[in-house]
Amino acid sequence: MGIKLKRQLVLFDFDGTITKKDTFSEFLIFALGRRRLFVFLLFHIHLLLLYLFGVISIGLIKQKIMCYFFKGYSEEYFQNITSNFAEKKIPDIVKESALNKMIWHKEKNHQVVIVSASLKNWLKIWCEKYDVELLCTELEVKNGILTGYFFKPNCHGLEKVHRIKEKYELNMYSQIYAYGNSAGDKKMLLLADNAYYKTFK
Repeated sequence: MGIKLKRQLVLFDFDGTITKKDTFSEFLIFALGRRRLFVFLLFHIHLLLLYLFGVISIGLIKQKIMCYFFKGYSEEYFQNITSNFAEKKIPDIVKESALNKMIWHKEKNHQVVIVSASLKNWLKIWCEKYDVELLCTELEVKNGILTGYFFKPNCHGLEKVHRIKEKYELNMYSQIYAYGNSAGDKKMLLLADNAYYKTFK
């Protein structure tokens, strides 16, 4: 039987929990403009209806958007766009209360992990700034070019749990904290000894 680590594990959702807005949506507006995005949604309204009726997942919609707009981009060019977004836009939508709590956990020497459905391209930059770990959605790249598809399934709902269990031996931690704000976080919250839902304003 393994000895439990004294260290504690802290799982944070990002969009809506640490941020005031969804960063995937904000990135699309930043990179494409509202008009271009609106036209796409108008001509693909059936996708939104299928999602609302539970026929398709939000992950499939995200992947179709990525294929439509970014398939064939070089990884370097796309990363330049996302880096610019991370530096210019994300700081403005971070909730101070959530950031302070995350920093508090860091100061307590807790192991902090961001678990998000948004893309690694901008999340990695933010996570490196605060020295926290990251599990998230990643884009597939072949020969330096985006295929438009995800490398693994969209990191949402049960997929968050799969990613966490794949990387961390949960029974080795003395305490697990989890913070989330949506239905897509509820399965992750069930992993925690201390679960917080819609805590930050």
